Amino acid sequence: MAISQYTARLSEKTQLNETYIFLRFELLSPDRIDFSAGQYLLLNTPTTPQKRQYSIVSAPRLDHAIELLVEVIPNGQASGYLNSLAIGDEVTFYAPAGEFFIKPEVIQSDEPLVFIGTGSGLAPLRAMILDLLRTKECKRPIRLYWGMRHAKDLFWLEAFEELKSNFPNFSYHITISQPEEEWTLCKGHVTNCLSLHGIPENASYYICGSPHMIEDVMKVLTSLGVDAAHQHHEKFTV
Repeated sequence: MAISQYTARLSEKTQLNETYIFLRFELLSPDRIDFSAGQYLLLNTPTTPQKRQYSIVSAPRLDHAIELLVEVIPNGQASGYLNSLAIGDEVTFYAPAGEFFIKPEVIQSDEPLVFIGTGSGLAPLRAMILDLLRTKECKRPIRLYWGMRHAKDLFWLEAFEELKSNFPNFSYHITISQPEEEWTLCKGHVTNCLSLHGIPENASYYICGSPHMIEDVMKVLTSLGVDAAHQHHEKFTV
């Protein structure tokens, strides 16, 4: 799929919590997009000459629009620009880009798939999971590990519960690195949660988050005997 320039109009903007926003852009020109779940776009912003990468959080079957999960960084030029947009505002971007997606030979196998993310690293993982469950009707075990600092930072929990209810092969675990006393689920980093729940045999792993987090996860997976060829990652930087 060749990278093309797109123009799109903001049609939905939701404040998920104090830090994260959800944006939906309807495509204007071209009015359709073909991409693989896990890929990203390169956003043009008036605040910086550099294009900013944002993973597409929607699944490919939504081909007339793209959805983004944005962590609004204090004094962040790109995230600040996106946060300032009003319904009806237009943006331009280039897409699709990136090699962080599930290859056809993996999709055709029956091995378990494990997705590990922190913060906005959830974005490409969500796209992959939705594509596997709803579009490809995948029946293999699919497990998500998602880490955040505080419980108040969490969002989309009802959506994950709905997926778990509708698709018995899907499960997820949330870990909080700075939990309150009342938090009863996984505590610490996602590596702690991995060690607690164990890992399935012969699985492929898709990891997205900060470079430090990815290095830690890969060290743990390697120590547990997971071959490097089964560890796929996308590093997020601010």
